[in-house]
Amino acid sequence: GAIDDLIDANRLNVQLLAAVPAVLLAVVATRLAFVGLFAIRSRGTIGSVRDLHAEMADVLLRMERRVLLTGPDGGRGGARLRLRGPELGEFVLLSHTYMSLLDYGTPLLSVKAADAVHGELQDLLSPESVDADRQAALLRSVSARHENLLK
Repeated sequence: GAIDDLIDANRLNVQLLAAVPAVLLAVVATRLAFVGLFAIRSRGTIGSVRDLHAEMADVLLRMERRVLLTGPDGGRGGARLRLRGPELGEFVLLSHTYMSLLDYGTPLLSVKAADAVHGELQDLLSPESVDADRQAALLRSVSARHENLLK
């Protein structure tokens, strides 16, 4: 009768209502699995997410130091500061180190913030940002975003 029709009409709503806890359980289980996997992978190398964040901050400081110690470009009037030769190699190596640490810890860090930092680091290594002043400004922006990684 009427009750059977009402139950049939609400069957989809009941199924959706039952799916919500299952999805939440899957999200929590996945998150815990990533935390466990990170703990296994980082055993003996990086103690915690805070240690990872501190290591990344140290790499950013070394990158900033490299940019600030850049000498003038002797080939074009000396007015512009450019990373070149060994300075550029060290800067690229530090950038790669930071990106590797960022990728390594992404399951535990804020994904949106990590994607934003990753994009800005790619901008930092673009040919247009060879000027050390521009790189220093971009590094300040990356450092500001770096602080949001643990949120």
